[in-house]
Amino acid sequence: MESLYIMKYRIYIDEVGNNDLGSSTNPNHRFLCLTGVVFELDYVKNVLTPDLECLKNSISKAIPMNPLSSIAKKW
Repeated sequence: MESLYIMKYRIYIDEVGNNDLGSSTNPNHRFLCLTGVVFELDYVKNVLTPDLECLKNSISKAIPMNPLSSIAKKW
């Protein structure tokens, strides 16, 4: 019997733009960018998630967990 393997995917979508259309009369200031990426779920589990966790851990060691705590002490 032939094994049936169904690949599953995850899509990540993000948008950025200027929603404050009243802030400028210049039409060039109005923009919208929609970006999306699609990953196979095994890749997300085995590569993407561990790599992102490693990146986050390397950054969090350089940045204080509560960056406002040093400011609060001055007040």
